[in-house]
Amino acid sequence: NVVKEVVDEQEAEGSSSNMNHSFDCPIHLKPSIGMVFDKLELGIRFYEAYAKECGFVSTLGSQKVSKDVVTHKACLCNKAGECEAKGTKQRRQRTRISCPARVNFKRIPSGQYQIYAFVEGHNHMPQTPLTMEELKAACFSCGVEDIQKDPEHAIQYISIIDRERDKVYVVGLKTDESKIVCTCKKFERHGILCRHALCVLRERGFKKVPSEYLINRWSKLATCKPIFSSDGQLLTDCRSVEVQKNKVSELWSELFTCVSVVEQSPVYCDELLGMLRGFKERVLAVTSVIADSGNSGIGKKMDKNGEIGMLLGTSLTSEIKVLPPRQCKNKGSGKRLISQREKAGEVSKRPLRRCKACGEMVNHDSRNCDKKTTDDE
Repeated sequence: NVVKEVVDEQEAEGSSSNMNHSFDCPIHLKPSIGMVFDKLELGIRFYEAYAKECGFVSTLGSQKVSKDVVTHKACLCNKAGECEAKGTKQRRQRTRISCPARVNFKRIPSGQYQIYAFVEGHNHMPQTPLTMEELKAACFSCGVEDIQKDPEHAIQYISIIDRERDKVYVVGLKTDESKIVCTCKKFERHGILCRHALCVLRERGFKKVPSEYLINRWSKLATCKPIFSSDGQLLTDCRSVEVQKNKVSELWSELFTCVSVVEQSPVYCDELLGMLRGFKERVLAVTSVIADSGNSGIGKKMDKNGEIGMLLGTSLTSEIKVLPPRQCKNKGSGKRLISQREKAGEVSKRPLRRCKACGEMVNHDSRNCDKKTTDDE
C-alpha cells in the first residue's frame, strides 16, 4: 500500500528529526510545573482532560513505589517509546514513534502530588477522529467517475473512484428520501458514513448529513436518555448527570486556574483561601439543616445500594433470610473396591520375612504358606 509506506516514512522522519508540535489548548487546562493535586488520580485525570482537549491519547508510564506508596508517576503520549525491530516485514502501521510529550508527578511531604516536569511538544500531528479522516478523503481523494439514473425508482447510481485505494465504488442515492447506500458497506459495519457517500452528498449540494445517518452511539449524549422502571416511573435523568459532570469539570478547571494565578502572591493566596473556607462553612451549615429536616438536598449522595434499590424498585432489608447452605460431603460414601492388581502391588511393597514352613524370605507366613498346605494334603 503506497499510502501506508508514505505514512511510515513521514513518521520515521518525524521520530528522527526534532519536530516540535504544540497543540492548541485553553490555558486553564494546560499543566504547569509546580501545580499541586491532593491525590495522584486527580493529576492523572487532569492530564487526560488536557490530552483529550489537544487531540492526543495519554497513557500511564513508569512509577516509583516506596513502602507501598507511589512517590513518582509519569503520564506519556501513547506514541512514546519505540517498536521492537523484527526480522519480518511489519504490515501494521507503527504507532510508537518516540514522542517526548510527558508529565511527571512526585509526592511532596504534605502527602500531595506536584508536577515537577512537563514536556508539551510532540513529534507528530494531533490525531483526528475517523469521521474527519473520511471527510478529508471525500474532499481530496474521491471523485465522480460515472452517473447512471433509474427513473422508475428515482435512484441514481454514482461511481466514485477512490484514489487512495485505487478502486471504484458504486453509491446509490434516492434523492426524494435522502437515502444513500455504498458498496463498501462501511456504514453497515461501523455506523459511520464512508468517504464515497460523503463525496456524493457534497457533489449533490447537501448542506447537512441526513439525520438517519447520525447514529446516537457516536454522540456525547449517547447515554443521556432517561431510565424508567418496569412500571413506567422515572428512575434517573442521565442528561442531568452529564450536565452535572460538565459543571464539576469546569469547576475544577476554574479552581486550578485561580490557584495558578495567585500562587506567587501571599496576599491573594490568603484571600482566596478565606473565600473557599467561608463558602465551605456556608454549604456545610445548609447541608446540616436540610439533613435535620429529613429532606433530600445539597450534599446528599446516594450510595451503591440505594441506586440498585431504586433501579429494582425495592430496598435492601437488614435481616437476611436466605443463608448459604452448610458444607456437605459430595465425594461419595464409603470406600471403593480395591482391585486384585492394587492388592498385589501393596503386598509386593511389604518387607520380606522368613517363613517357618518353607524357610524362605517371602511375603507370606506359615499360616498361608503353599508348601504347608501341600504337605497337609
